[in-house]
Amino acid sequence: MSNNAKDPSGNEQRENLEPETPRVNPYEGWLGFGKDRVQTGRSVALVIFAVVMIIGVAQSLLGDKFPLANFLGSFSEGKSSAQPAPDKTAKVGTAKTANPTGTALSALEDLKVKDKDPFNDFNRNRLFGEGWLDLDGDDCNTRNEVLARDLKDVEYRQVNPRNCVVQSGTLEDDYTGKTIQFLREKGSSDKVQIDHVVALGNVWRTGGQHLDQETRKKIANDPLNLIAVDGETNQDKESQDASDWLPPNEAFHCEYVARQIAVKTKYGLWVTPEEKKAMSEVLAGCPDEPLPGE
Repeated sequence: MSNNAKDPSGNEQRENLEPETPRVNPYEGWLGFGKDRVQTGRSVALVIFAVVMIIGVAQSLLGDKFPLANFLGSFSEGKSSAQPAPDKTAKVGTAKTANPTGTALSALEDLKVKDKDPFNDFNRNRLFGEGWLDLDGDDCNTRNEVLARDLKDVEYRQVNPRNCVVQSGTLEDDYTGKTIQFLREKGSSDKVQIDHVVALGNVWRTGGQHLDQETRKKIANDPLNLIAVDGETNQDKESQDASDWLPPNEAFHCEYVARQIAVKTKYGLWVTPEEKKAMSEVLAGCPDEPLPGE
């Protein structure tokens, strides 16, 4: 007795065997109407590919005359004009990269006003870098660069790098109004010193404790905060702010206070109530005093 059975069409089928793969009409499935899912998927992909190729060729030949050009162009522009996600790591109140502009009086009104922080184990070299640095990488330290800027009739020591080490020059001192001859030799170099217009001790107590060390190094070597002056007068100033000390030369008070305000604006430092009052009194006589450029 045969184990084979016949289907309704009369063909024999063997038990326990998978049914034969269904036959596909040669034209069935071209447009996605086939019964086989694999064949249908391939057909749809082929149709899409063909349409994309046709559109691409037509647009390349017809350009803006192609009927879908405006649609495709607006679609691509919409994608490209998407705004990047905001940088959530950006910090508020950090130092600015460029020197501020405008009037000193206007900038003073924008500064925060609060009492000084305690000194908290202040150490100049540890907190602001040891000695004069070369932050711009030109092999010439900040002291020599400021001397070259502020002195007249500058002569350089003939050493490498050339035109760096200032050997001599003449200073028209803004702090005292005196003329001082500078000569680099033992016992006379200190006649001209480089003053931090906002003293580093004051920087430390009016916001410097909240800045990183690299930023503090920049404050200590920023030409905006530096000026060549009479050595003795610089020593008398120490780390006092405008409420306790102003240069003996009154003609320089407006420019001096404006430079302090520019430094504090650039590095996000604050002023004390007494300091702001003293600065305001100075600027009352020169309300249009600009912030210095360097």
